Amino acid sequence: MSKQVFTFKTACSRLIIRWLAWASAVVVASSVFASNMGLISIKVTEHTDRDRQNTSALTRHGQQHNPNNETKLTETQTRSMTIEISNRSNKPIDRARVKYWLFARDQSTRGGSVITEGEQQISLKALGSTSFETRPAQIKSETVRSQNQPQAGQKLGATRTGQRYAGFGVVVFDADGKVLAENFSAQGMREIVAGELPADDNPWRLRR
Repeated sequence: MSKQVFTFKTACSRLIIRWLAWASAVVVASSVFASNMGLISIKVTEHTDRDRQNTSALTRHGQQHNPNNETKLTETQTRSMTIEISNRSNKPIDRARVKYWLFARDQSTRGGSVITEGEQQISLKALGSTSFETRPAQIKSETVRSQNQPQAGQKLGATRTGQRYAGFGVVVFDADGKVLAENFSAQGMREIVAGELPADDNPWRLRR
């Protein structure tokens, strides 16, 4: 009797493991970042949609799925933002320009790059605000893990390729090209696009 119970539990465990290995998971999340600089404030709401595909080292029949005995996780992220610009002064702002970027880092080199960028022309009434959606961008990554037992002195690690999301940047310019406000998720992201910003106008220094 005990042998039958053990066999049944083992079979269920194997089914659950195989189902998890082949399942596709989609996760949707949002996060909000706000920046107030002078009379202009920037609110960024990030939208994230993750699609994950797991490939097991074994087939559904318990046979080896690939000659290297590896499991593979492939993830595709779809990123976008809702950007809200608010004018806290009692004077309107005409012909302002909002520039935005999304950034990623290469998992092999760790180098940062722009994955999407765009501009939006806006006008703000006194004590008014406006918002808009950015176009989505996709980021793909792959993590491969060996299921073989490591030899003496070796560590069981993972090989990661593709890109990982790194952050965002939003800058508001007036009609003459002067920076009115900015919101970067990290200073390192600002440095990637520093060439597109006025050299002597770095509002980030005001926050330190």
